Amino acid sequence: MAGDLPDEKIEEAESFRTLIMLCLLFMGLFSSYLIRKYNIKFIHESAVTIFLGALLGLSVRFIPLLKNLKPTVAFNLNLFFLVLLPPIIFESGYTMAKRPFFKNILSILGFAIIGTTLSWLVFAILLYFVSNNFAFVSSLTLLECLVFGALISATDSVSVLVIFKELKVDSDLFSNVFGEGVLNDAVAIVIYKAVLTFDKTDLTPATLFLSLWEFCFIFIGSLAIGVVVGLFCSLTFKYFDFWKYPSLEMSIILVMSYATYMICEACGLSGIVSILFCGILMRHYVYQNVSSISQVISENLFEMISMISETFIFLYLGLSIFSFKQEYDLGLIISCLIICLVSRLANILPVSYFVNLVYKIRKQKRRIPWKHQFMLWFSGLRGAMSLALAVEIYDATRSTVTSGGLHRTPILENIRSGELILTSTLMIVIFTVIVLGSLAPFVVRILSIETSNDSEREEHSSWWSQIDSEYPFDFFLLFKTRFLTEK
Repeated sequence: MAGDLPDEKIEEAESFRTLIMLCLLFMGLFSSYLIRKYNIKFIHESAVTIFLGALLGLSVRFIPLLKNLKPTVAFNLNLFFLVLLPPIIFESGYTMAKRPFFKNILSILGFAIIGTTLSWLVFAILLYFVSNNFAFVSSLTLLECLVFGALISATDSVSVLVIFKELKVDSDLFSNVFGEGVLNDAVAIVIYKAVLTFDKTDLTPATLFLSLWEFCFIFIGSLAIGVVVGLFCSLTFKYFDFWKYPSLEMSIILVMSYATYMICEACGLSGIVSILFCGILMRHYVYQNVSSISQVISENLFEMISMISETFIFLYLGLSIFSFKQEYDLGLIISCLIICLVSRLANILPVSYFVNLVYKIRKQKRRIPWKHQFMLWFSGLRGAMSLALAVEIYDATRSTVTSGGLHRTPILENIRSGELILTSTLMIVIFTVIVLGSLAPFVVRILSIETSNDSEREEHSSWWSQIDSEYPFDFFLLFKTRFLTEK
């Protein structure tokens, strides 16, 4: 037992585990270098990193000499949600091309909110029907299907976006995939939290209305906190000469952005939404009031932290393959994979039709072409967010005691259902990231997706750029001129 060991031995064991993870991290980053250097197309960086993690997990599980590494390969939810995830989301908001993003804000919000909700409902309904009408699939209750649908609706477009950057695909497609991918995680988590309240009461119209209210409250509240903190940081950097101390101003940006995430998580809101929009506002206003050194360093620093976090997450995905007690049901896994693809269609097609209809009514020539719709459907990979929520279900189902010693009611009463959901989620994540992620560059070439250079991504006009540059008497622009931008 760890408690029976001397402090020196415990420190040595922890140092050895940390060293193993750092070695894996280096191997993952070095493999990314080789793939980029030699332009390897048949396999993606994330697939190699997952393989490295799976290799260690397999070794720990079946080699007795490595049994002391079991705490290392366990998926740590606190590490994922509180350490690895925030810098990835913040970097997405801080470094994104804002004009294409706000130009496509209608479609992005449509895919992220309406589309994710449709995807969740379609997945839950189809899975409930299949699992209760076909003998080759394990039976799941309606609540279990709703929980499963909520967590599996979270998509991970990191692998596809890396490919899009390399191929310089059309800015509209890139912005839609990027924006939907970031906001989708937040929406999926909000739906997931709302569904968890269903086990405390019967499913009634009043319950559904309360869940909808909770969804709106969490989303809008998180957005408001992100905007408030971003504006507060902007005012601080305008009226205090932090630019004289580059290391200090960078530290303040890091602390304030991280505090945004923690405020929402502590209040039961969505840290993802908050830190994303905080990053967008900081880039638009704070960036203008920092030193030239910090402007250069900030982008590279946040990108570096995000890359390390993403690599760590993919390592954890590989480690997770052998770190849990798994309950395999081939019929359920195949059914869930097929239903995932169908539910993704329920996201993309109706929203695309609606957005194109709005463009037509407004007499705009732009549309979401069928090639982009297909690529949006294909880009719906499942990743670490789905796995993290499945692990939470798995842990909560197996134990009624939290890490702090507090008793809680299990989310699902059936332990086997928790194992089935975790195993099925893991297989879906592995399949979509490795297979679909590796096929993405070939699909882009087969569809002959349009390309655009970096300058084109910032030249598009939008309502955001119009408000920000053309209307001098706009209230928000007046606020920006008087308080946010350095004179």
